[in-house]
Amino acid sequence: LTMRLRDTSEACAAVQRIMANELFSAHMFFDSRIERELIETRTPSVFIYRDPRAVFVSELNYVQHMNRWHKYHGVLAGMDTEDGVFRLLLEGRPDADFFFPGFRERVRRYTGWIKSESTVAITFEDLLGADARPTCEQLSSYFATFGSRLSDESFASAQIDTLLSQLSSGDSHTYTGLDPDRWHYQLSKAHRSMLENELDDLLMTMGYSS
Repeated sequence: LTMRLRDTSEACAAVQRIMANELFSAHMFFDSRIERELIETRTPSVFIYRDPRAVFVSELNYVQHMNRWHKYHGVLAGMDTEDGVFRLLLEGRPDADFFFPGFRERVRRYTGWIKSESTVAITFEDLLGADARPTCEQLSSYFATFGSRLSDESFASAQIDTLLSQLSSGDSHTYTGLDPDRWHYQLSKAHRSMLENELDDLLMTMGYSS
């Protein structure tokens, strides 16, 4: 609604308030101060990321057609052409009175979590199909190191089975049922080239080739 970027101190305070067995979710940019807070408070942390090209197409659809209350919606609605909408979401509007930098900058601010010692990083793609079970087993082993009941092998196995049965995102308010890899064919050749040129080295940093 506001696209207000919270101060890092607010994020650190939020981490401090997390209670035992509480699930706390956020779009949290990487910052060494937050990382240190996670380590010092022994807070398990999972970073889930996705091919930014798929994220871009998903966000484009979400902001344009699914959430008219999103701060970006009104700005994009002012564009006369699809090319104008594409370029605006890609380039952002850094002079706006709310947080709207270019897409590359928004992606870049997350990437520090991939190599962070405080966090286990997995991809959205790791949770699809045959790759889902080993990823869930990895998560189970990670949480077990914090002294959870998942250290019990039979309990962990049952929880993994439950998790696998509930991985569908159909209940999410952002769910569309559309092909998650539609960026391959939905973007024009010119737009895909522009997007990949803008992301440049970030694709390699995140483990995705252009």
